[in-house]
Amino acid sequence: MEQISQLKKLVEKEKFRKFLGIEVVKIENGYALVKLKVKDNFTNIYNFTHGGVIFSLADEAFELACNSRGFIEYGLNVNISYQKSSNIGDTIFAEAKFVSESRKVAIYQIKIYNDKNEILATCQAMSYKKMKNGN
Repeated sequence: MEQISQLKKLVEKEKFRKFLGIEVVKIENGYALVKLKVKDNFTNIYNFTHGGVIFSLADEAFELACNSRGFIEYGLNVNISYQKSSNIGDTIFAEAKFVSESRKVAIYQIKIYNDKNEILATCQAMSYKKMKNGN
């Protein structure tokens, strides 16, 4: 699909994604999977992965899933529930899936898990559909 090809070109230029080292695994219509290797400087005071890093990974998946559907979408709200910690050296994944939409709002579910397939956090996210991409 044209919008996914265009999105892949845009994400290659994204500075924050590069700064964190987030890798794009897969983008499909309404779906994205990204991953990140937890580095030493990504930890909190207890030496677990900082919640902000986990949220950033989830937000990257959300951004890609939203903008893969042919709309320019902006995040309105993201609720995250942290369930398990991860450690330095772990590879963590965020998988975002389109759930439903109205005329101007779309809902996505995001799960964040480790390489043992253990759930670290879950999110529900809402986006505003600004316009059709290319218009």
